[in-house]
Amino acid sequence: MHIADRYLHSLGFGPGERVYLSVNYQIRQICISMDHG
Repeated sequence: MHIADRYLHSLGFGPGERVYLSVNYQIRQICISMDHG
C-alpha cells in the first residue's frame, strides 16, 4: 500500500486520514474523497 499512500499524498491527503474510495468498473473511474463520517 506504499504506492497508494504516495498517490494519496500527492493529491493532498495526509497520512492517517480516512478516505472513501469508490470504483466504477463500467466507465473505469476511480473516485477518492474525504470520509467525513
